[in-house]
Amino acid sequence: MLKKIFFSALFLFIQFAITGQDLKKRWVDSVFQTLSTQEKVGQLFMISTSTYLNDNQKDQLAELIKDYHPGGLLITRGGPRSHAKLVNKLQKLSPLPMLVGMNAGSGLGQALDSTLSFQKPMLVGAIQNEQLIFELGEEIAREMRV
Repeated sequence: MLKKIFFSALFLFIQFAITGQDLKKRWVDSVFQTLSTQEKVGQLFMISTSTYLNDNQKDQLAELIKDYHPGGLLITRGGPRSHAKLVNKLQKLSPLPMLVGMNAGSGLGQALDSTLSFQKPMLVGAIQNEQLIFELGEEIAREMRV
């Protein structure tokens, strides 16, 4: 009896997961069909952004987003809170959700001030202790989640 309940629950879970993915795929396909060729090309690009931009540069960035509908933003320099505010503001200007990326191979400190930065990946590659490298990767991943 317990086996039947387990497999029934497993079947339902898989069915819901497949249905959820199918709904997302249909949404993406329906939105993609409404885009012009220029907007589709714009989705291939990410615009780099920094909170150290002056007001004129931020206005230019907003115009780029309105005109070309880029697929994402690449965080380069600035503080975590100021970037959160800037990204939220820029997301509101875009008709489509934008992917937000960051070069953080050695931790958040590589792109964000007032955050911890670890050793460069090439230096970490020279370490013989694999457990230490694994723990470093876990810590960087933990910081990226917050």
